[in-house]
Amino acid sequence: MPTTVSITPGQASKLTQLAEDAVRRAVRSVLETNPTDSDGAQKIIVRGDEFGAPIEEAVLPVIEKMIRDLSTSNKYANEEVPSRYAYPPAYRRRGITEQTNRLRQLIPGAGFADEKLAEAPLLPGAEGNFAILRWKTVAPTYGEACEKLLGLIEKQYGKKFKNWLKSKLGPEYLRQSQRSALKYRLLGEQQEGYDILVVQGQFGLRHAGCSPRRADVRFFGNEFGLGTFGNLCIILTHPERLSTGEELWIDFTGDEYSPDAGGGFGSVPCAGFDDGRFRLGGGGAGRASEGCGSSSGFLPQEIDP
Repeated sequence: MPTTVSITPGQASKLTQLAEDAVRRAVRSVLETNPTDSDGAQKIIVRGDEFGAPIEEAVLPVIEKMIRDLSTSNKYANEEVPSRYAYPPAYRRRGITEQTNRLRQLIPGAGFADEKLAEAPLLPGAEGNFAILRWKTVAPTYGEACEKLLGLIEKQYGKKFKNWLKSKLGPEYLRQSQRSALKYRLLGEQQEGYDILVVQGQFGLRHAGCSPRRADVRFFGNEFGLGTFGNLCIILTHPERLSTGEELWIDFTGDEYSPDAGGGFGSVPCAGFDDGRFRLGGGGAGRASEGCGSSSGFLPQEIDP
């Protein structure tokens, strides 16, 4: 017999609101791409039961799965190992002005950031403020934007660069996770009018020794994986972060990778410095390594207790 788990009326109301908001966004998106006239909309409204029934039927298993998956805090708990790795001694977090200036040097026309945001107190878990471009200002697709930044990384590291994912960043290989895509969109709305986002974040140490998917479970409510593009922006402005071969590698949690482009996105890109070379590759989302940690960003909002 199933066990009933008690939640407060307020929590139930909030969960309902989240689902309703998601449906509203979906309907708005459909209407924007499939416009109908007033008469057509009225016909749908008159037949409201027919309109709502299949939506309810389709969304029930989705809601059940999401509540089951997202409410389990100990998921993948066995995918954590102790880590002795840290950041290299030469690594320092640069000021937001220095970062944005560097991005404009590398990418002409990159635009500006709301640098006053860097004056806000750091949120729990964050190490500092990082400058991350909106990827759509760099290229039409996410993978192309990552490729462009990798071209700059290659120039920065020269012969010390090895890209195992070269020419394998198209949509059949690489995609943003739903969580990270949503958080970046919210950040973009909060910083409307600026090409460069100011993102409070941490560069891997907080989740050192955790598999990417375990790190994702550990994320605070306002925390999200920075992904390939976000990490490459920060590496371009902080090249010392990967420079000695003794430091913590970075899992690009927030992105999902399919090594064979076969439709299974069970891997995550990662980068590190080894044997005198900057290396970009990929590993399983369930891989826990003492030498790797997931970077992450934080939305400027309070964390639910």
